[in-house]
Amino acid sequence: MKSDITLRPVSPDESALIYSFLTIAARRDESGEPIQKAPTDPALVKYWQHWGHPTDLGIVAESAELNYPVGCAWLRLFTGEEPGHGHVSDDIPELAFGVIKSLRNQGIGTLLLERLLDDCRSRFPGISLSVRQDNLAVRIYERGGFRQHGDVFTNRFGTS
Repeated sequence: MKSDITLRPVSPDESALIYSFLTIAARRDESGEPIQKAPTDPALVKYWQHWGHPTDLGIVAESAELNYPVGCAWLRLFTGEEPGHGHVSDDIPELAFGVIKSLRNQGIGTLLLERLLDDCRSRFPGISLSVRQDNLAVRIYERGGFRQHGDVFTNRFGTS
């Protein structure tokens, strides 16, 4: 499957795509939270609504075989006045990403993360994210250079 995957930037007009992968990234189905609440949940809306700000950056993985997106990783800046779950500072964006459940553990998440990290190194001093400890993606983040600080993982470019 991995050889079937192509990566491309998320377009400014693809907030619906970001939303669809946010429902995967937030693991609402696994936590028992109704997915119908996601479009209005204030904790989630900020991660997808009005996608396309100049500082928004995202990568989508598409499968030629399936003919649709199978994963997406994106970054968004938040302020201290309106922080996200993994807010560190106003110049460090937060990462979110998801891969459809049936295609996990095939390297797609790693491809997305590596590409996004490469694309944002010249734009930001680092990135952060918040992830549940029971999420198997923690392994991907640690391999990608993220370090845990409380409930938040950070990756500072050019530092250890």
